[in-house]
Amino acid sequence: PGKLLVDGYTGYHHVCDVDGRDRAGCNAHMRRYFFKTLASAPAHARHALEGVLDIYAVEREAVDAGICGTDAHRRLRQQKSKPILDDFRTWLGAEQPNHPPESPMAKAIDCAIDPWDALTQFLDDPALPPDNNESERRLSISCTQRLSNALSLANANR
Repeated sequence: PGKLLVDGYTGYHHVCDVDGRDRAGCNAHMRRYFFKTLASAPAHARHALEGVLDIYAVEREAVDAGICGTDAHRRLRQQKSKPILDDFRTWLGAEQPNHPPESPMAKAIDCAIDPWDALTQFLDDPALPPDNNESERRLSISCTQRLSNALSLANANR
């Protein structure tokens, strides 16, 4: 059945959890919520963003070592990314009651805590990236090309 790496969009519920398919979360989407809090809670936002950056530094280390997708990559994630995420989860829990429920920081924290199991699935699966940025880039290119073609046809028909 496999895994589907997606953001929190509820429309994916129809294809996740079907026939044993797991939903893996996108850490880049989670990161964006904290980025949006830079103006209202800069110190907290920077702390969260630095934690996410540390995860990507481990991924860069795997790329540089040429071990992506291997068991060595999984072990590296377990050794380095898991403690980072464990500390981050502890921080999230400690910070959650300190922010008004409707504040941007509270929403960012909820967007990290609620799908925590999905966001951390990549730790055990070296074939699974921590985000779906690559697929979104490819989709964006496809959409841009389609729009460009439509505009070209529209201009040609003038």
